[in-house]
Amino acid sequence: MMDKLIQNKNLIHKISRILAILLAASYLVMGYAVFSSNLIPGKYIGVGSLVLTLVVAAIVFFQFKANVALKKVIVLGVISLLMIIGNVLLASAAFSASHFLHSIQEPPQSVEEYSIVALKARHTQLNAAGQSVAFLNSDTANPEVKAQAATKTNAAARDYDSPTVMTMGLQNNDVQLAVFKTSYLQLLKEANFDLYDQLEVLATFTVKIDGTAAKNNTDVTKPFIVYISGIDTYGAISTVSRSDVNILAVVNPVTHSVLLVNTPRDYYVQLHGTTGVKDKLTHAGIYGVDTSVATMDDLYGININYNVRINFSSLVKVVDTLGGVDVYSEYNFSAGKYSYVAGQNHMNGEQALAFSRDRHSFEGGDRTRGQNQLRVITAIIDKMSSPTTALNYQQVLASMQGAFQTNMGAADITTLFRHQLDDMAKWKVVSTSVDGTGTTATTYSMGSTPLYVMVPDAASLNTAKRSIQLQLQY
Repeated sequence: MMDKLIQNKNLIHKISRILAILLAASYLVMGYAVFSSNLIPGKYIGVGSLVLTLVVAAIVFFQFKANVALKKVIVLGVISLLMIIGNVLLASAAFSASHFLHSIQEPPQSVEEYSIVALKARHTQLNAAGQSVAFLNSDTANPEVKAQAATKTNAAARDYDSPTVMTMGLQNNDVQLAVFKTSYLQLLKEANFDLYDQLEVLATFTVKIDGTAAKNNTDVTKPFIVYISGIDTYGAISTVSRSDVNILAVVNPVTHSVLLVNTPRDYYVQLHGTTGVKDKLTHAGIYGVDTSVATMDDLYGININYNVRINFSSLVKVVDTLGGVDVYSEYNFSAGKYSYVAGQNHMNGEQALAFSRDRHSFEGGDRTRGQNQLRVITAIIDKMSSPTTALNYQQVLASMQGAFQTNMGAADITTLFRHQLDDMAKWKVVSTSVDGTGTTATTYSMGSTPLYVMVPDAASLNTAKRSIQLQLQY
């Protein structure tokens, strides 16, 4: 009987010492993960790490010390097991955060598909002798596009000032081929099907386009501006498409406030880098996010620091991972298979997307849609800053992998995160929209084909400009 009791005591001591070794090992791994992530403010790490190191050292010391009472050994073993689990969870969260941050591209890269087209009626061949091919000279990827096109056709290159002039060159037989972005052809199909139907695609190719890096010397502990572009596609976020959502987020970390400014997709503006006829803001996205950013800079007289691109798939994924969001609706209405009531609505990803996209249910049309998009973004910000989301931290980060594209680097995101943890203040989100008058007009992208546009209201635009400048003060 005595021998059995001694054996049990020895076994308990052995298990306790194994737990002590595992505790020390897990603590070292957790410490490395937390320090390397650089997310936790120094004021927490300094005192916390000292206290925790002393506690771990004491537990390990007493678990290896001889002649410790059996009850104390058991208690220390249980404490060790709980601390091991905590260390593993903390290490896993820190590694997930580091992986997410370092997966962000700087600058982001997009993949653009181009099509070589000709008039159907002429039965043009790619490599017939004496041909010319048109390119858009304002395309920032013009040299690479020409190089890729040269692998498909031996036609001589000619530059043109706009897509409209390129199509006129085809019709006049000044050129026999033209290279358009495939996204532009989709726009042409919707806006001028008769012209689109005259064209045939002879070949396609893709070009990888590097976006511009974020503005230098941006201090994210002081006010900065983010351009949020919602593109009208599902699938890969790197796809170039129209910018259906155009929102400025003016972030003031000093006052812990965010001003969201919505600009309607049909706003009639001068696209950056173009002269003469204006265009719909949404068309800027066809020429790349950099064109959208520069156009918004010109419109508001500002200097946008960062840009974020999100598409339909991204929105659904993020909202679902958050467990849904609570969004205020001003009206009772239905969109597709979903219905919404005036007041608060709890929405999953698909419901939030349908709510954000619908404009036909409202007299205000695109104006109301823009306001609803602001409400969804506000709801997402509120949910992400809630304690419930903190418990779902790793899943939220995993859902955001590939869900958006930004030129905000890992170092800046880390600094902003550390700044927030430093004081844990609640953020206030306010929103506004600019307005205008609906009409029809010719556009840079579609030429003489009249399209619906919204002519900016000067008073509305000036009010938004003043609000932005006030938000940037600290």
